[in-house]
Amino acid sequence: MMNTQNEKLTDEPTKGSILFASTIGIYLFYIITSRLLNFLIPNYPVNSVIHIFLVLGISFGIIKLASRYGFRLNYSLGNLRGLARVLPMLVIGLWYFLLKSVPQIFNQFDEWRRMGAGKNMADVLYGFSAGIWEETFLRGFLLAGLLLLFSRGKNAGIKAVVYSALTFGAMHITNLMNPGSTMTGVFQQMIYAAIFGILFGVVYLNTHSLLYGVLIHSVYDFSSFMMAPAGALAGDSFIQWGPFILVFGTMLVVSLIYLFALRKHNEQLIEVIKK
Repeated sequence: MMNTQNEKLTDEPTKGSILFASTIGIYLFYIITSRLLNFLIPNYPVNSVIHIFLVLGISFGIIKLASRYGFRLNYSLGNLRGLARVLPMLVIGLWYFLLKSVPQIFNQFDEWRRMGAGKNMADVLYGFSAGIWEETFLRGFLLAGLLLLFSRGKNAGIKAVVYSALTFGAMHITNLMNPGSTMTGVFQQMIYAAIFGILFGVVYLNTHSLLYGVLIHSVYDFSSFMMAPAGALAGDSFIQWGPFILVFGTMLVVSLIYLFALRKHNEQLIEVIKK
């Protein structure tokens, strides 16, 4: 009887429940610590250095915690065939970023450099800290936990991606605490963060690696910080609804198409992340 009870406590749905509950504590720790850091050290460059160490420490803790629960978070090149499958989705879904934001980075690079080494360093650190921390947390930890939680039912991958993406979007409500933020701007950010969550989730399910999500996420966030005034927090500004719907509506549609069209590959990640 004791062995049966132990098996029930360590089966995959139970592990998934524990991991999902753990995300609440991890996020609360991050948001309280980072906000306290912003209050105590308002200097943008100095804050960015401490912040990168904070998120690296939390990410390392997440990796160790995942290992304890039997997960293996992967940052290698992963499944290159899976990458080839989702490459058209990335090109179509990120069309605006590829056609405007990336060229804008190069066009404004000299002007950005003249803003000073402090801002330059801080923009890079903030951009990559967001990519590393959020992909490790939301895709590597929460999505994996949800995969195991739903592993005995149908469409585990689809459910895991959608729920983790909605969580990712909801997390951004805390940006209302940013100076100068607006309700509408943050609401838009919650929407497009959730859409990005679906895109990154599909990438993770097919490549079995967090590397690509980290890179895309980091470059995207870096471009936002780069184009913001010195010391400003990026991403809270309002976007006209017409362009917003065109850009992120395209991303949502193509991401959902790929999520459902490639669903036969979705559950492969379950075996990959097991130790």
